[in-house]
This record gives sequence, C-alpha cells and structure tokens, in this order.
Amino acid sequence: MNPAPLTVDPRTRLTPTTRVIEQKVAGSRVLLDPDNGRHYALDELSGRIWDLSARGLSVAELVAALEDELEAEPETEERDVRRVLGEMMAEKLLLVAEAPVPS
Repeated sequence: MNPAPLTVDPRTRLTPTTRVIEQKVAGSRVLLDPDNGRHYALDELSGRIWDLSARGLSVAELVAALEDELEAEPETEERDVRRVLGEMMAEKLLLVAEAPVPS
C-alpha cells in the first residue's frame, strides 16, 4: 500500500468495504479485491484496524483502542495507526460509514 495522509475527521466512523474477500494464506491474512485483481497482506496492525473497523468505531476510537493494545510510545502509535488508516482508505479498503458523530 502507498503512504497517504489521513485527512478524515477523528469522529468519522469507518467500515470495511464489502467488495473484498478475506483469506488466510500460510498463516497470514490477505484481502483479495476481485474488481481490480489486487491483494493486500494484513500485518498485525492493519489486521486489527480491519477487525475494529467492522465494529463501527470512529477514527478516534480506533486510535485509542490500538494505543491500549500496542507497546510503543503513544506518539509513535498514533502516527502509525493514522498512516495505516490513510493507506487503507486510499485503497478503498475502509470507507466512511456515516457522518461524524456529535462531540
């Protein structure tokens, strides 16, 4: 996936696209996109983002949940989570589920 900045409101809820097929291959998770023939290997972070986005969490909730799970400096964790979210949104693997939730 190509790096892409995350420019979405932190209150925005994301959802995984339904156009891809999730497969386990040699102990790894892979997303297959039959529309464009591309495949995406999910590492630990992108796999957790994929799982948590299916729960309807906002970007801020995703970042907070992953900060609790990951073992790194909070600034590094948030930067990494936001980078992967941006990449997954750029590839249209994650979509905006609804308008931002009220503050």
